[in-house]
Parts: sequence; C-alpha cells; structure tokens
Amino acid sequence: EPVKPGVVCYNNLFFNLRSLQKGIEYYELAVCRYIGEKLIGKLSTADCTGDEKLRQALAPAGKIGGGQWVDISGMLAPKECIESLLDDISSGRIADIESLQKNLARIHENYYNFEWTWVKKYLDNKFGGQITTADIRGIIEQYKQAVQKFSQLLLDDAKKDFADISLVGFGVDGDESARRADFAAVRGSFEENAFVKSIKNELNEKIQKADELLKLIGE
Repeated sequence: EPVKPGVVCYNNLFFNLRSLQKGIEYYELAVCRYIGEKLIGKLSTADCTGDEKLRQALAPAGKIGGGQWVDISGMLAPKECIESLLDDISSGRIADIESLQKNLARIHENYYNFEWTWVKKYLDNKFGGQITTADIRGIIEQYKQAVQKFSQLLLDDAKKDFADISLVGFGVDGDESARRADFAAVRGSFEENAFVKSIKNELNEKIQKADELLKLIGE
C-alpha cells in the first residue's frame, strides 16, 4: 500500500516505487529469456510445422515437475520428488547411504524432463492449453528483445570501465594524451575487450538460433 508518493510498504518494509517497477521489468525479462531459450532448445530439432505437430513436440515426458520446486543443497528438484524421497527414508524403504545416493542421482538425471514439464505448464497457463505457432512466434520475438536488452545492460556496465573517470592513475606524469595512451596500453579499447566481444558474439548466436526456429515453425 502507498505510504507516501513514490514509496510502497509491504510487511513493514519500505520500497522505492521506481525500484520495484524496475525490478519487475527485469524479472519479466529474465522469465521471457528463460522460456525462450527452453523453447529453442526443445523445438530446434523437432517437426513443428503446424499447430498439431507443434503441440506434439511440446508434450512433456511425464507429469512430475509442474508444481513447486525446492533447492536441496544446490540441486533444484520438484518438491514432490523430495517429499517422496523423505517418505521412503521415514518408512525404511531407503535404509542406507548408497540407496539414498541412487535416488538423488535418479532425480538429478531427470532434471531436464522435470524442467520441461514445468515450462509446458507455464505455457498452458499462459495460453489456455491450446498453444499455436503464432503464440510461439510471439514468445520468440519477445525473447529476441529480452536478450538484446540484457546484452545492452551488460555492455553499458562494461563501458563504465572505459569512461574518463577510469583514467585516474594512468599516465600520472603526462598530459591527457599520455593518460589515454597508458590506459589503452593496459586496458585496451572497449570494442576490442574480450568480455565485450563475448557478449556481442553470444547475442548474435542467440538471435541466429531464434531466427532459425522462427523459420522452422513457419507462419
């Protein structure tokens, strides 16, 4: 609820409204990027021309994974799997470390199947269970915008390391040109920076894969 203009109170904590809005924007971008990447990975090698074939390609391998997930010492897993595991331990069906390790390994090995079940449920909730090629095209177009925005945020942040303020400490005995020459000799240029190049290359690869999927599914 609003406390004063530009401030929101939740559970006795006060948040700047603009910061909340920006956080929501970044969260939505992250979800869009995640779903887009999962779709590209799932459909890039599938026959998904037409709505029916698309729905067949999107079908999950099982039902486990569509609900809540938990973090078990760094291993993400469906909550129902962990609860079942705990029940087996309590009942004695799992009675030694070796059996426990095998069951944990089995959950881990099925991670991507469980994950896709979650993604498919997300898509069903979003589109009412009748996903069309037009829906997928829309998601992939949004994905392309999301990865471009994320990459630009990283590039903008990296560019700060090449701003004039970063010249402090370089070429201390010389003039402006000496400072810039010393800086360039140590740091290099923004365009030739290895990190900057990797971000641009990664962006180009993601856009290329997205365009290939758009071409694959057709209009």
